[in-house]
This record gives sequence, structure tokens and C-alpha cells, in this order.
Amino acid sequence: MSEDTKTRTGPLIYTNEDGREIPYRAVHESFLARIATRIRREYEEREEQVDAPAYKVGKDSFYHDEDSIADESTTDEEKAAWAAYLDCQDRMANEITLKQTKAMIVRAVQLDVPDDWIEMQEAFGADLPENAIDLKYEYLQDECFYTAADWIGFMAAVRTASIRGISQEAVETFETFFRGTLDRIGRSVAERVQGTIKSETSKMDASPEI
Repeated sequence: MSEDTKTRTGPLIYTNEDGREIPYRAVHESFLARIATRIRREYEEREEQVDAPAYKVGKDSFYHDEDSIADESTTDEEKAAWAAYLDCQDRMANEITLKQTKAMIVRAVQLDVPDDWIEMQEAFGADLPENAIDLKYEYLQDECFYTAADWIGFMAAVRTASIRGISQEAVETFETFFRGTLDRIGRSVAERVQGTIKSETSKMDASPEI
């Protein structure tokens, strides 16, 4: 909802749609860059089509783009490699965005998971992650950022705090990440809500009638 821009000695404060104040800190761009680098390396190690297929003009080699791939001289093999490249780029971008978003949220928010929240989840039989990072992410989704507006607003606040006083190259890294994140956050929240509805509906359908 809003970012507290007042000068303060403690953490920055983001106020969500319900009026809850959430303390947070900036996140260095190199943290996000390392995540993207590792994911790309994993795709390369699986020998996926990470780079655009190459073609030759005389002795020179070039990477295909949307214009060159449409040329009538393009081979079926190059077209197949181009399709694999687009598919790889889409899957890799989604994985990078989701993992960077999760990392940024968990890293930025200066809150611990309360014991009473864990106790409530366990009392209702909810499955909880054993990993502390995943547990914190689940808590933040449930209690702090359960609307698309809060996700986007908080990411914007962290981005603003993180690019202050850094190089243009670092700003561009954040901008690239941020542009690819906004629509995916909206889709992710919608998919999460739909998944919950589907899961609960399935449970109700499986329950014996009284």
C-alpha cells in the first residue's frame, strides 16, 4: 500500500492493504543476479537450448532472431531449434522470476515466523515446510501479502530502496527483473487462489454426505 519514506535508524516500513506495518530492508542486486546465473547454468548442464540457434552466411556465424528465422532459407532443423529456444527461454524466465521473487521477499522482510502461527497451522492439520526459508515464505503469503496489490506494492518499495545510490548497470539489473515480475506476480497470486479453491472443492466432493 505505501512505503514510509521518513528517515529512520531502523528498518524501512511497508504498510499493507490491511494497515499492517511490515519492516523490510533493501536487497543487493548481486543476490538476484547469482540466482539467475545458477539457474541458467543448470539449464546449460541439462543441454537445453539456452541460446538462439546459429546460422552461417559465408564463413561468418550469427544467432537467429525473429527476422532471420522467418527467412525461406532457414532449415527445418534451425526452426526446430528456434522453437526449443523459445520454450527454454519462457521456462527459464518463469523459474528465475519465481525464485528471485521468493528470495527478495524472504530476504527483505525483517520478521520471524511467530510460534502461535505455526501452532494454529498444525492445529488445523496444514502441511508446513520443514525448510525455514520456505516456512517464512508461506507465512508471509498468508499473513502479509495475500493480495496482488500488496505483492506488487511491496516489490516496488524494495526495488526503490535497493537502487538508491547504486550504478546504472545495477539499476538495469533490477529493472530487468522487475519488468518481468509484475505480470507473473499477478498470475501467481491468481493461480494460488484458484489452486486453493480447487483443492478445497476436491476435499468437499470427497467428503461423505451426511
